[in-house]
Amino acid sequence: MKLWVKLSFVCTLVFWIGEASAFGQVATDDSLQSLIDRASPNEVIVLEGQTYEEAIHIDKPMTLIGDDETVIKGTGEKPAIHIEGEGVHVENIIIDARDNEARSAILVEGENHTLNKLTIITQNQGISFQHAHDSTITHSAITRTKTAEFSSSMTDRIGNGIDVYHSHRNELKNNRISGVNDGIYIEASENNVVTENDVTNSRYAYHLMFTSGTLLQNNRATNNVTGAMVMGTEGTKVLENRLSHHQGHVHAQGMLLYDVKGAIVQDNEVTENLFGMVVENTMDSIISNNTFIGNYIGVQLQSSENNTMVENDFIQQVVPARSMDTKQNDVKRNFWEGHAGLDMTGDGLSDLPYSADPIFQAVLQHRPAFQLFADSPGFAWMTEMFAQNKEGVFQDAAPALQPFHQTERHEVQVVSFTTYMILFVCIGIAIIPFFIGGRKT
Repeated sequence: MKLWVKLSFVCTLVFWIGEASAFGQVATDDSLQSLIDRASPNEVIVLEGQTYEEAIHIDKPMTLIGDDETVIKGTGEKPAIHIEGEGVHVENIIIDARDNEARSAILVEGENHTLNKLTIITQNQGISFQHAHDSTITHSAITRTKTAEFSSSMTDRIGNGIDVYHSHRNELKNNRISGVNDGIYIEASENNVVTENDVTNSRYAYHLMFTSGTLLQNNRATNNVTGAMVMGTEGTKVLENRLSHHQGHVHAQGMLLYDVKGAIVQDNEVTENLFGMVVENTMDSIISNNTFIGNYIGVQLQSSENNTMVENDFIQQVVPARSMDTKQNDVKRNFWEGHAGLDMTGDGLSDLPYSADPIFQAVLQHRPAFQLFADSPGFAWMTEMFAQNKEGVFQDAAPALQPFHQTERHEVQVVSFTTYMILFVCIGIAIIPFFIGGRKT
């Protein structure tokens, strides 16, 4: 009988230890770092709703889970959370890095890490991936408290929301980012997936530099300087994104493709931007089935060749298209609202081609201030006068007569220069009698 009792006690003890190992320990009043240091590999630490005023370092596979009131308040010169090694999972924690002097609130290195449901408040960068691979950032929110001072340098990368450098095959999904320098910045990295994110009130929402195989799909960008900045990339896919209301800067644009090879830009909605899309020094790319609505300039194609632009809708643009120094681009079956087409064969395509504006961009290179005259009758007359010079200008040989997408009409807040001219003339006519009367007396 005594032997049976002893065996039962041993079995119960073994079971309890196994359960503790599986579900981990609950954080006590000890420092968080001491709990991490004592944890066994693959252990789970459940944090109670309290504030930990310390910077932590995790370099072994484990899970750290908080609740809605768990806060890690990083101070000093180290990141609030520094992750290395392999297989770290951090979830449901508020990271308060407003008083942190480190470059990033969270620094991630290694591979196979997961960051989920984090709320990050920072004065510098939110999350930095440095040589981090096969990892994910999901359902997290990042805001920057310091007033954004947009840097023109590509080397310091101060204040980005998510910064990915020399990191491959990562997934950034369903994150919300606001008030940063670049929302998601990816450099010198391969085969990263960026989906279902939302970036607002920043410089560039999505910024790709020297990447290959990046997928940018089903994201939103609103009220930034630029929605998607794609530069020096190869094999990029930009699909099903919504880029809107980029108007408050002289270079504001929904999307820029610069020095890009082999990109696929498809099924995007680009609305109410200063420039809908700028394509420059780009080759062997496909731009298809996109909708451009209510932009001041729909598309600007410059110094680009061997691209295909097909079945896009250009609706409610002030200037639908500009072009300079382009050649061998396959442009066809796009819908250009306002184009006076003529269908002689009944195939839904115009037998009269549509040509991009060849004049305005050339003038701006020498006189940038002439941007004010974009919609003036004088420039319209010049465009018609020089219409026979098609060298370096793209032409849609068979424009579609109906749009490809069912879209709602936008109340576009664009006042044309012609309106200003009419108002100016009316005021001038109204005050002439006063001047005439004055001379008579």
